[in-house]
Amino acid sequence: MMEAMISDLFEILMLLGFAAAWPFNIIRAWRARTAVGTSPYFMIVIEFAYLCGMISKAVVADWWPVFPFYVLDFCLVAVALMIYVRNRRMDAAKGRPRDEKRQCQHIDGTEGPLRGPIPSL
Repeated sequence: MMEAMISDLFEILMLLGFAAAWPFNIIRAWRARTAVGTSPYFMIVIEFAYLCGMISKAVVADWWPVFPFYVLDFCLVAVALMIYVRNRRMDAAKGRPRDEKRQCQHIDGTEGPLRGPIPSL
């Protein structure tokens, strides 16, 4: 019984750690007003992982006290995805290309995709 309580405690702490990070991502994306540099695929994979965690807790009927923290994290990522959609629409309205993050200014003054080998540091 004590092991289960300790396990739940550390699972909750892990989920709280993730929950503490998402608001920073949400605020940054809201202020940036662009989807450039944001990966919706990454967020969808995270949503899937949280959904699997919630199903795991529901299947074993051991959902309290951890389940609400999965829901919290799932909702935070959902908000980040909604902001991504908003920012994509804003990018489209401004005529910003989808692959703008791959664009760079070359030494010769031209702009376009990265050319040549990537220099090592």
